[in-house]
Amino acid sequence: TGNLTPAGKRKEWNCIESIPDDEKPLGGCRPNNVPICPVPSTNNNVYVTLGGGGLFVVKLDETPMLIVGEYGNRIVSGAGCGGVEAKGSMFFRDSLSNILNPPNARPGHATLGKGACACPRKGAAI
Repeated sequence: TGNLTPAGKRKEWNCIESIPDDEKPLGGCRPNNVPICPVPSTNNNVYVTLGGGGLFVVKLDETPMLIVGEYGNRIVSGAGCGGVEAKGSMFFRDSLSNILNPPNARPGHATLGKGACACPRKGAAI
């Protein structure tokens, strides 16, 4: 349906509202899905960090773009920008944008890859 990703997870969820376990995103919540930073890869995937934390992997060559992978805000903190593809993985710099991030979320790091997310670039459901 309109509020679910192709993997059947909630596109946006604040971790407060009660939802079925099978609709909960992998790795935490996605309280604010404003796109922050799109990072393209060599295989037509775009990795989009989200304002409240989390990340969507979308197929650039699909119309409309198709979500093919997803993370919550315990894996990718909010408002991070900056990423690079290296040796078959995508590495991202993350940050903490606001109080919507869970208390156990990692703070961002100035050095790319240190504390960042290494995401498979194949775009499989994550």
